[in-house]
Amino acid sequence: IEQAVTCLHIALNALALWFMWHIVWKRSCQDRFRQNLFEIRDELFDFARQGGIDFTDPAYVALRSNINSLIRFSHRINVLRLVLFTLLQCFIGDLPEPYPYLPAALAHVKGRHAKETLTAINVKVARQLMRLLMLSSPFIVIVGPALFLLDEWINRRPAANSKCPSQSPITSVIELQARKAYRSEAVKRSQEIELVGAIS
Repeated sequence: IEQAVTCLHIALNALALWFMWHIVWKRSCQDRFRQNLFEIRDELFDFARQGGIDFTDPAYVALRSNINSLIRFSHRINVLRLVLFTLLQCFIGDLPEPYPYLPAALAHVKGRHAKETLTAINVKVARQLMRLLMLSSPFIVIVGPALFLLDEWINRRPAANSKCPSQSPITSVIELQARKAYRSEAVKRSQEIELVGAIS
């Protein structure tokens, strides 16, 4: 009986820890991450509204779409997905972009002030991504350096040298993943609208 009680205590403690980590802490980190991105997106919108950049500029469109994707799919960001995606890059190469490639769009922004402001906003997004990974996936401290070196090696391949300037290695992988998911959701929504239209 004593052993059964001990095992029960261990199981209950493990369940409590799992609940605190996966339900309470991780969701809290995601909510805070989304809130910070909402604030960054507002900053981007205010800059465009004040005439800093046109709303139709490729850099504005790419940066805003990138932030929206991360807000929508932040629950998919974790170390395991990051590791798998980085490894798969060796075999599948770069995935097509559903909207302008962000680093290239930022590089072609006209006006020094506009380019610096948009670059600073993009850096803020990257920092929030790294903060989320550090808080919700501590294993990034262990695998992060290895992924950084692997991504650097992939970007130095002859095929990769011809592409546009890269973002920060780890965050670019996550952002590309979010954009791919965003495009899939857009296709799904358009199919649902077509289906409703056909029925009605």
